[in-house]
Amino acid sequence: MQTENQYIQDLILKYLSGDLNPTEQADLKSWLELPSNREQFDRLTDNNVLAENLSHFDEVDIEKDWEKLAKNTINKSKSRSLSWLKYAAVLVPVIGLSVFVFLFSINNLDKGIAKEQDLNIRIMPTEAILCLDDGSIHNIINKDTSMHLNQATIAINSNSLNYKKKKTTTKKLKYNTINIPKGMQYQLVLSDGTKVWLNADTRFRYPEAFLSDKREVFIEKGEAFFEVEEDKKKPFYVNFNNHKLKVTGTKFNIRHYEECSVTLAEGSVVIDEKESAIKLKPNEQVKFSSQTHEKSIVKASIYYAWKDHVFKYRNARLETIMNDLSRFYDIHVFYANQAAKEKLFSLKLDRKNSFEMIADIINTTKQVKIKIIDKNIIIE
Repeated sequence: MQTENQYIQDLILKYLSGDLNPTEQADLKSWLELPSNREQFDRLTDNNVLAENLSHFDEVDIEKDWEKLAKNTINKSKSRSLSWLKYAAVLVPVIGLSVFVFLFSINNLDKGIAKEQDLNIRIMPTEAILCLDDGSIHNIINKDTSMHLNQATIAINSNSLNYKKKKTTTKKLKYNTINIPKGMQYQLVLSDGTKVWLNADTRFRYPEAFLSDKREVFIEKGEAFFEVEEDKKKPFYVNFNNHKLKVTGTKFNIRHYEECSVTLAEGSVVIDEKESAIKLKPNEQVKFSSQTHEKSIVKASIYYAWKDHVFKYRNARLETIMNDLSRFYDIHVFYANQAAKEKLFSLKLDRKNSFEMIADIINTTKQVKIKIIDKNIIIE
């Protein structure tokens, strides 16, 4: 469901492109009755201001400007000298940052005011961040090394952590948390031998070593594929989005981004066994919404192809695809046509490809049109 801010973005976008229907015109008129909204709207849609300030678009650092706005550190007296994007950010926090530059660009591409740029957007690997139980934070650098903890030794390389349990008499668990940034994926081998692949923009919490009669981990956000080492005496639990999954040894994928789902590859799993238990067999998937769930038969390998560096979709909504691409390529996606989100696509693409190549492939379907301006994507 759209937030009020997103709805106002859409109304102004449609205003600039001349696509408002009568109901939307009435909604925009109602919003403009507030003098501060009218003042902001008039300044942002003034063609002279837009054209003059859009010439500075290449100088804009979107993330930096948003951070300044969030911290209220921009000196308003200097707003006239800011680029149009910064100007919009200062005056219209309620509407949202940066969208207006893109709206104006859409309407003026043929006039040469703004041009699509071939920036060859590829993944931008950064460093995973490991937070230890003692509160220390470590960047996982691209070289082989090791760390010696109280309960385990970690062998580290550029794309994986391998935990080896130490002999210990304590039963108190010490938890580590790993944060995987956008544009990256990573692999863990936990102290029991369980393998976990972590997708981009994921935060995962787990013990240095499993010391009790159960093994328990937490997906705080993101996506993970598990190959759980079998141990019937010590069941394996995964907590995610207020759900708890139980297995003894199996392979499955958990997705916990905008949508939430579990897809089973091998073995069996039970979810929320103490409540209304959901049991899955291979090639079954359950999707969760706020209060309900829906189970279906799927080809499971499609839903964990990402771990082998492949984008793979079958009749997937464009919004789902673009959400995945935005996490992996660290791009910003805006919809000039909200209906485009519901278009269905089947794709299989190597993650080594640039975003431009993927956009070209989608554009050839003629269902939508993707435009690229810096790392900002407009979908019509």
